[in-house]
Amino acid sequence: MIRTILKMGDPPLLQVARSIEERDVSALTGIIADLYETMHAANGVGLAAPQVGIDLRLLIFGFESNPRFPNEKPVPATTLINPWLEVLTEETEDGWEGYLSVPGMRGLVPRATHIPLSLGK
Repeated sequence: MIRTILKMGDPPLLQVARSIEERDVSALTGIIADLYETMHAANGVGLAAPQVGIDLRLLIFGFESNPRFPNEKPVPATTLINPWLEVLTEETEDGWEGYLSVPGMRGLVPRATHIPLSLGK
């Protein structure tokens, strides 16, 4: 099911999403499928559950080809549950990014170059 993508300023986007508990797992299959369907319909390359009004620490990303990023190499479809990022160094790298909750705009965003990714915190 394609869900409505919330736009910048919508209150759910300003809150910290809740962690996914074991009791939530049975409902994730449908939510994850909806996230991928919504992301593809919007020509996105990533989408987080709060962007469609779901209060969970869940995000997806990946694409084979994308008209918004025609020169980018494919990225495998990836689902992250309860992701947690920690910056290891002050070193950053700038990259152009878009955000489906801010349609039609891109920005140059500094990102840490070295991070461990852990799941389930």
